[in-house]
Amino acid sequence: MKNLTKLSDKDLLALCREYGEKAIRFRRRFIGLLPEVKKRKLFEKKKCKSIYEFAAKHGGVSREHVDRVVNLSDRFIEKPLLHSLLVNGEISSNKLTRIASIVDLIDEADLVEAVMKLACRTVETYVRDVKNKFGVTEVSDKNSFDFGDSTSDFDGKSSRMRIENGLFEPSNDLKSVHVHKSCVEDNAAISQIEIGFNVGECHEKEALPIKKLQLKLSEETLENLLELQEKGISVDKLFREFLQKREEELVENKAKVAIKEKAKEAKRIEDGKAVSRRLSVGVKKVLEAEFGDRCSVSGCARKSVHIHHKVPFSISGSHDPRLLAPLCREHHDIAHSVNVKYLEKKLFAK
Repeated sequence: MKNLTKLSDKDLLALCREYGEKAIRFRRRFIGLLPEVKKRKLFEKKKCKSIYEFAAKHGGVSREHVDRVVNLSDRFIEKPLLHSLLVNGEISSNKLTRIASIVDLIDEADLVEAVMKLACRTVETYVRDVKNKFGVTEVSDKNSFDFGDSTSDFDGKSSRMRIENGLFEPSNDLKSVHVHKSCVEDNAAISQIEIGFNVGECHEKEALPIKKLQLKLSEETLENLLELQEKGISVDKLFREFLQKREEELVENKAKVAIKEKAKEAKRIEDGKAVSRRLSVGVKKVLEAEFGDRCSVSGCARKSVHIHHKVPFSISGSHDPRLLAPLCREHHDIAHSVNVKYLEKKLFAK
């Protein structure tokens, strides 16, 4: 044993990290063995009353952790790659639990690649995006234990994932519209229009929870809209025309900015200079006009923290706003994971 008092701070820290990494790795491997221990009833041979006692005695693993890993093992029984990650302790059971509900939705190899590369917080975002892509809605009680198939709550009832645009149709398009007033910082009156949509039906034809959205309009704007509606003018049509015009203007403005950016980039190359990685004010403004300060991924309300190049800047050498997307931290990590995969396929296809 090393004399710890003679170790420098740097060496002591390195030793802590080494032992810590080994402890995590071997703990994961121990946990991965528990489903097989339970299957063989090895705990009985070692005079333990249950798999829980065995896990606690030999590895300090809690009952909840044992249940989780046993359920995961059953869930991945027909997914050899994922099952191998669990048994060999390559990935934590916490991260594998997050992707268990989508194992039947996408290719197993793609799922393994994602879970290997992405951090836990990003995996949660990735799972939500996959569910949104396939129109999957989970309905489960907070007390139920869900791995994406069926769940049992405390009343013994089961609930399953609903496919909004597949098995079930919305029971009604518009559930509720409420208008109430509130105040903002400058004390100006604001009307909040709260709109609820029913997102599907249960097997028992029960209405699913209402998804609520809010539009904040000034009282003057709301009165004008109501006045137009009373005159028989379709407010819905006005909004759709406005949105279509906005979309056309965004496309036109991005094209103009793209032309300017390409001209500036060409000039720098002509002068023997590298294209700057900094975004111009014009590019930032046109992106802000389209996406505000939020992530550009549909359904994500997080603030954007990165401007992502859909075609890597190292390849395109351009800041064309049509190829840029503001992203939150999690979606930026996912996007770069996809880029790496795409480049690997492109480079090694032959």
